[in-house]
Amino acid sequence: MKFRKEVQEQFKNAGWYEERNLQNKYDKIKYFNELPEFLKEFLYEYGDLMVQTNDPNKTFIGTLNLKEISKKRLKIKSYLEKPSLKNNVLTFPVGFYQNSHDNGIVECDQFGTIYLMGEFPIIVSKNFKNGIEKIIIEDYSDTFEWNPVNKTWDRRNI
Repeated sequence: MKFRKEVQEQFKNAGWYEERNLQNKYDKIKYFNELPEFLKEFLYEYGDLMVQTNDPNKTFIGTLNLKEISKKRLKIKSYLEKPSLKNNVLTFPVGFYQNSHDNGIVECDQFGTIYLMGEFPIIVSKNFKNGIEKIIIEDYSDTFEWNPVNKTWDRRNI
């Protein structure tokens, strides 16, 4: 899986290289085989990286921590047992996101929708690759926030 140039550069700065493959390591993690294929492929290539995000305004530094599954801090089994979203959607762990303003767990569903689960869950993108790119370049335009009163995803005004 390749990303646009500026995102791929952030992965490279974090230690990614061509033909990187952590399949042997990840396939030994309990329940890993139950994750969606696209998520497994992503983690085989980009797992175990600590990726610095690229704030276009240069006002803060964020990180996308892709070490949490292999370090067993994000337990796959708990995701398989209970939907984590209020509207009963089963999600899977991708990593942990943090910056000076916010933090949360990055998750995806079986269709590739990327969620940032914090105090108020948001849909970053309905496309897995695009969602990862948006997190790394700190682009939260065209996102949706969970409205617990109406039980709907509402467009965020940023």
